[in-house]
Amino acid sequence: MLEAGSEAKVQNLVVLSY
Repeated sequence: MLEAGSEAKVQNLVVLSY
């Protein structure tokens, strides 16, 4: 569960980067 949450946060950061 924690790993999935971390991946979601990373994806959000990537989207913000773009």
